Amino acid sequence: MARVPGGLRGTYLTAEMLKTPIVATVREVSVQTIGVGADKKDKVLIDWTDTYLPQLPLNKVNLEACCAAWGDEMNDWIGKKVKLFVDQNVTFQGRKVPGIRMQFGQGSAGQQQANQADMF
Repeated sequence: MARVPGGLRGTYLTAEMLKTPIVATVREVSVQTIGVGADKKDKVLIDWTDTYLPQLPLNKVNLEACCAAWGDEMNDWIGKKVKLFVDQNVTFQGRKVPGIRMQFGQGSAGQQQANQADMF
């Protein structure tokens, strides 16, 4: 029987949880308010068909990359595959930190947006 990979039990997928790059398939896309107090923000969240993967709240770079690759209609993202990987040089609040980036298949407009080599 398959077991849940260690460390993947949080509410949201983080760079610390993603030990190796993976290819995941979008199951659902929603907009939810996350955060507490003054940090509350509406975020686009992606749920994956791989039930062990937590939701991924999209930051601005990943949201723009998804829109470039798949269009602005979030319902069209369902069933799409994307490679998730950790970039050690994501800028967050003026500092370089590890963060999740997305890599799209050959020929997608988001390929240039993600600024990475071919995935498929």
